[in-house]
Amino acid sequence: MPGLQVTYQGNLFDLSSCQVLNTTNLALGTYQVYFGVDLYPDGIVNEPLYYDRVTVSVVNHDSLTDLYVDIYDEQKAYNGLTYFADSHAPRAPRIVAVNMLGDITWQYAVPDYLRQFTNPGFDVEVLTNNHIVVCLQNNSPYQVVEIDKTSHELVWTYARNGLRTARDCDRLPNGNTLMVGVLEPAQDSVIFEVTAEGEIVWQLKIKDAPATRSPGFFSKAQRIRTQ
Repeated sequence: MPGLQVTYQGNLFDLSSCQVLNTTNLALGTYQVYFGVDLYPDGIVNEPLYYDRVTVSVVNHDSLTDLYVDIYDEQKAYNGLTYFADSHAPRAPRIVAVNMLGDITWQYAVPDYLRQFTNPGFDVEVLTNNHIVVCLQNNSPYQVVEIDKTSHELVWTYARNGLRTARDCDRLPNGNTLMVGVLEPAQDSVIFEVTAEGEIVWQLKIKDAPATRSPGFFSKAQRIRTQ
């Protein structure tokens, strides 16, 4: 594991509780903190190496208190968690899950290399496999990323040359992804279906209607099975 350094050499011992980092200088973002054990005490980190990690999200704490619920009818409202993309703090865009009282139960701080592509907003879909699919609407290196909710790691990415203003993405039951955007240079508004391997297997356009000065004429799309 690149970047790991030896901090202790000796017999294994119980490490039930220990402070490993105390700082106020971390930039906003998501960090992976690794803890490793090298079975050969030779002062060099090499195999076999056993390690674990924790995910640390650094966010703007002033923004955590901005969310509140001002209407809640317990008898009529559908109980559950609400997931959404939150860009109200421009320097700290995030994906948030809140319960019915507005308490944050999970959040993902968008990392630096994707943060600039979340303005004016981005689309979020929660999957049944504990992952989240995110559609980045600006000219990002990826138009769609799939994030593991537990590790916060990217497990799948998709990028199509010439696709701008990706506005919506939905994971279909067959594992494919349905997307909405605009294709350059013709400025065609487009809805298309892509496989996990990146193959486009279906596509719909508007004839002779270039979206030159707009983010496209399609905003969202949904596939409903008919048979």
